[in-house]
Amino acid sequence: MPHCPHRTEVLLFLLLFLAPAFFRQPMEYDNTLSRYLLLCSIVDRGTLNIDAYQQYTIDKSDWQGHYYSNKAPGASLLAVPVFWVLRHLAPSAGGPPLTMFEAYVVRVVTTGIPFALLGVVMFRLALFCGADARRALAMVLAYAFGSIALIHAGLFSGHDMAGSFAFFAFAILVRVSGFKASGEGFPSPAFFGAGLLAGLAALTDFTAMLIAAFLAVYALSLRAPLRAKLSFLGGGAVCAALLAAYNQACFGHAFSLSYAHLSEGEFANGAAQGFFGVAMPRPGILVKVLASPERGLLFVMPVLLLSLAGFAAFWAKREWRREAMLMGAVVVGYILFNAGLYCWHGGWTVGPRYLVPMLPFMAFFIAFGNWSRLSYLVAFILSVFQVAFAVIGHPHVPEQIANPLVEVILPCMAAGYMADNAGMLLHLRGAWSLLPLALVLGALAVALYRCVRTAPSIPAAPGKALLLFDGAVLVWCAAILVMLATVRTDPESMVHLARQHLLHDAAMMKQSPQLEQAATREGQQAGIR
Repeated sequence: MPHCPHRTEVLLFLLLFLAPAFFRQPMEYDNTLSRYLLLCSIVDRGTLNIDAYQQYTIDKSDWQGHYYSNKAPGASLLAVPVFWVLRHLAPSAGGPPLTMFEAYVVRVVTTGIPFALLGVVMFRLALFCGADARRALAMVLAYAFGSIALIHAGLFSGHDMAGSFAFFAFAILVRVSGFKASGEGFPSPAFFGAGLLAGLAALTDFTAMLIAAFLAVYALSLRAPLRAKLSFLGGGAVCAALLAAYNQACFGHAFSLSYAHLSEGEFANGAAQGFFGVAMPRPGILVKVLASPERGLLFVMPVLLLSLAGFAAFWAKREWRREAMLMGAVVVGYILFNAGLYCWHGGWTVGPRYLVPMLPFMAFFIAFGNWSRLSYLVAFILSVFQVAFAVIGHPHVPEQIANPLVEVILPCMAAGYMADNAGMLLHLRGAWSLLPLALVLGALAVALYRCVRTAPSIPAAPGKALLLFDGAVLVWCAAILVMLATVRTDPESMVHLARQHLLHDAAMMKQSPQLEQAATREGQQAGIR
């Protein structure tokens, strides 16, 4: 059967949609809960303040006697139509402020669907840029299952939404940049849509303002008519105006962000440092962001090491050098930003969550790298091993824990804690509840392999450089295994206390799975500091 890209794309969408949709985390912590509270206030109370729910989160801002979510409002605003339908047409209307079912549907529609579409867009764009189908598929799988993007596809955190929308904007601009060579005109609506998506990315995660700025420079650098470039800026201006109106309504000034009015003292003090908490990158923190077991980008996701070889190969394609420069700037900019952030660890999380919006830009290079099947498989399996257990188990680990997977996630699973999943609806328990997902994903994976196996493939070019690179990847993967086996938190009592809190909160949520019983870090952190 000849290679059929459209069949591959449908299978990819299903694969990437079902993986996070299969799970539901029973506990919502402040990062996601704050966004849900704003959503409840808008739909149920017709207000932007969260006064009625402010006691449920420490992620809040205050202004003139009212409390507001301190998060970027985009995720909540995009979820309004979904939640409105649930509240007005579903049987739960008039019930508690937010049921677990409502939270799940909101998350799947606003985060899970864009995540699945992103895989399709990344695959198609890689083919457009000259990658062969097999490596393009390997790239998408590395991003979708070997990065913490999978974790955030199952959370209403805004990070995954920002990454998806930003890459959608980039893909549109790359596609229309080739119109002149083909004799087609530059469609202003496409530029407007790209600008709107870039603005939405920034509206759902303030850090994505960095990507939006880079995309604006890229759009203005294209050999396109002035009207097309102005259309891009116009699309971004729509979201900028929406944010300005939100700021004006909540904090009395169009340019006054929520982070200038944080309620929690520690957060407010941190945000006062530098520019909203961002100072010059610190070398020690940079090393932790890249390589530490607690939050390291290349520790949790070693498959992204293949992006280094991919960047070199993509840069060598002179026709794509401008795009390589843009994506490289996004990656480096985010890493340096994270290394200069006062709360660089991201709080209760797994991996460097602040880097999630840039992950599709980094992973995209994998499709073009000169790497062997061995190095890919080893790095991919090690990445999936760390990410999957956070999805199956618990994706919220205190920042004080030095080795989250070994010290908290796996022990909690051994004690009986797992995320709720669709297999449990079939009365399956423990590892058996994962069987339906394994069977479905396995079948889709086999179908995907059959789709691309007949596609032309560019094998890795043998040579000294390939051997050195593969050797470095394998050595680093071996070092990760050693650190997983040896790194431990000091004092050990902190680990026991963290497990106790997580298991206690899980038990409480099982008893009453509603917003009123949602756990917050305020009480938890008081016990582990």
